[in-house]
Amino acid sequence: MGVETKNDWKAKQYENYMESIDRIQSHGISVNGCFVMGMDGAGTESFKEVRDFVRDSGLHEVQVTVQTAFPNTPLYQRLRESDRLIDSQAWELCTLFDVIMCLTP
Repeated sequence: MGVETKNDWKAKQYENYMESIDRIQSHGISVNGCFVMGMDGAGTESFKEVRDFVRDSGLHEVQVTVQTAFPNTPLYQRLRESDRLIDSQAWELCTLFDVIMCLTP
């Protein structure tokens, strides 16, 4: 599912997700799946992958956000240096739901 990096611990746990979600939810505990869209290297197929995972896993709750470059973070600095921030001073848009960066320079 999506882009995996050598140090991506969460992606390496993918094989265990379905069983873990089922086990937790079978005890009446709701699992909230949080997904960040718009990561570098992820294409439009990531939307279908997230949809399919949510459907197949039976998650009780889902939160979908967009990658957000919060001020003074390494991501913010990298995007600013590559001129990918739409407005580098629009702090009110750092909500996880507003797009504040360009996909490509």
